[in-house]
Amino acid sequence: MKPHFVCIGGCGKMSETQTKCNSIGCWRARNPLGECFCTDNKHTDFYTQYNLDIEKVEKLNISNSD
Repeated sequence: MKPHFVCIGGCGKMSETQTKCNSIGCWRARNPLGECFCTDNKHTDFYTQYNLDIEKVEKLNISNSD
């Protein structure tokens, strides 16, 4: 999978291009998404790198992708 971008705030926002988070209620809204290189689209290493709770992110992830 090519590099993609994920919200560091844990809201689940994902984009194929560098952009800012626009998820309503996300504490990182209006901040740039972080670059992720995962191949399984689960972003496990990305979440670990930013010390995000993977289970909490999965509960919040309500299809926030472009």
